[in-house]
Amino acid sequence: MSAPAPAQTGYAPMPPPQPVGGVPVAQPVGAPPPNQPAYGNAQPVPAAPAGMSGAAPPGAPAGGQWINEKYAGSITWILVIGGYFLIGFYSLLFLMCLFDERRIYLAPDGAKYDQMGVIVS
Repeated sequence: MSAPAPAQTGYAPMPPPQPVGGVPVAQPVGAPPPNQPAYGNAQPVPAAPAGMSGAAPPGAPAGGQWINEKYAGSITWILVIGGYFLIGFYSLLFLMCLFDERRIYLAPDGAKYDQMGVIVS
């Protein structure tokens, strides 16, 4: 009695495995030498420290500073409204954890301006 023939699966046979030492390694093409920068003689530009004074937006008094401020924007309100359907009134707690952030100019008199010079609350 002979053994049954293997079932035809429709897949191509797999190639035999390569030995560990025969694994091909991709080589970078056109890469710069390790001692040279990738884009000519580009130099990194240091970022300005947060809160550093800069040019005031139009209509704002000089002498203030740019800061990042968290506020109740679109992401926060989407979480509050969407969370209402899942957890009810507890979703209002998202208003205590503001998820949106904007860059504003804080004037010396305490007024807050956006980048276009509009006063924000």
